Amino acid sequence: MKFLATFHCHYDATLFYQMCKQREIPAKLTPTPRKLSAACGTCVIFDKFADIDYNNYDVGGVYEGDGYVKIWASEEN
Repeated sequence: MKFLATFHCHYDATLFYQMCKQREIPAKLTPTPRKLSAACGTCVIFDKFADIDYNNYDVGGVYEGDGYVKIWASEEN
């Protein structure tokens, strides 16, 4: 299953991507799909919904699958 995380800025997307690499979670930086509203044009697609404190990375939302079903939202949203 694929997951997609949106961010408020490119820097946070890069930090999240680096964290995935350190935890050996397959991930890639990619443009945010137009279907999803995000302040930043960069998202991270990753393979494992891990035990991560998504608020530490300023994640706007986490979506599951190609249908972009929101499974997690920041406390700000």
